[in-house]
Amino acid sequence: LETGKVEVQARGVRKDGSTFYKQLFMVTAYDEHHQFAGHYCFMKDVSDRWKREAFLNSIYYNTAQAVFVVDVTPDNNFRYVDCNPVAEHYGKVSNAQLRGKTPEEVFGEEIGKSFRHHYEQCLQGGTVITYEECHIYNGGSLCTLTTLAPQRDEQGRINRIIGTATDISDRKQAEATLKLQLSREKLIAEITQYVRQSLDFNEVLNRTVERVRFVLQTDRVVIFRIQSSKHRIAIAESVESHWMPLLSVALSAPCFADSSTISSQAQVSCISDIFTADLDPNYIKLLDHFQVKSSLEVPILQGSKLWGFLVAHHCTIPRQWQSEEAELLQQLANQIGIAIQQAELYQQSHRELVVRR
Repeated sequence: LETGKVEVQARGVRKDGSTFYKQLFMVTAYDEHHQFAGHYCFMKDVSDRWKREAFLNSIYYNTAQAVFVVDVTPDNNFRYVDCNPVAEHYGKVSNAQLRGKTPEEVFGEEIGKSFRHHYEQCLQGGTVITYEECHIYNGGSLCTLTTLAPQRDEQGRINRIIGTATDISDRKQAEATLKLQLSREKLIAEITQYVRQSLDFNEVLNRTVERVRFVLQTDRVVIFRIQSSKHRIAIAESVESHWMPLLSVALSAPCFADSSTISSQAQVSCISDIFTADLDPNYIKLLDHFQVKSSLEVPILQGSKLWGFLVAHHCTIPRQWQSEEAELLQQLANQIGIAIQQAELYQQSHRELVVRR
């Protein structure tokens, strides 16, 4: 009575007992005195449409893929309309939290801009695009194969984008592991051969840190030599230009273990995040001063005596070091130990020749 009309959808039952879906249109009727006289009711069988919608909903909510819908506003901005439960799980965000919001409002500036870039590509190209992307959502990393499909209105304008995403994290991890393994084997063979052929100890160290940083794709790799108890100095380093260099810097801290008590039992130190690890506050302060977020450290032994450390620093963000990466550093530290012995033998032989002359 208030609006003069109403539209409802409902399920009906036929005379034979079968069910069907109907759409009802009710319009208020008035007599010549403008008094309420009743309703006109029109019914339409929409069973086929309901079945199609039920079928599409079953795909939308039960598929293993993430599905999301993005509206393209008249000013070519992008706002989320809806997403299925898998997409909620992927993005660590609920449907209610993203509905009506832009990518940056939901996922932050960095990830949001990346999503917007792909939506703009789809909009400008006017065709389906597929790409791989990896992001960190609330501390969890995810790699997906994403497809964006543009939808057009009656005027031919792209007014909506339908996106699907498949989790390919396991595949990307397997690819990265294989790539690292091949690079590791090549690097170990390269350094081993160089140690055998070169008598220039410093060049061995410099080549090692340079190649390790390249293979690990990290921000800094440095070799420390033990000077005395609780003192160490950086004697070789490879570092990205925008990070603080450590070369020739002598470090001293009460948190360092007493090197005079450490021998072949020295352990690998793997720190994913200096601020969440159980570390001495002095050590955290020292690492933070040199812009370190994550650290991987292995001992370099001269026989059974601790000679120094081979260390990888990640300065950009915290990093979850892999066991294969720690194993790589340890194998290279062993080669450095061999190079130390060779250098000492060479120096000893040289001294003996000088004495004989």
